[in-house]
Amino acid sequence: MERFFFYGTLRRGGRFHHQLRLANRARFIGEDRVAGRLYDCGPWPAALFGSGG
Repeated sequence: MERFFFYGTLRRGGRFHHQLRLANRARFIGEDRVAGRLYDCGPWPAALFGSGG
């Protein structure tokens, strides 16, 4: 089974979640958090994962 982590407007109930057509094909497992840092790279954000991120 593949697992995906969504945040922002792509997460369940987010503005663009329905455009991914996941509601009918995926099963919500639960909420979670990841250690790291987000960066503003213009139109798309970037993430560096890890405790030192």
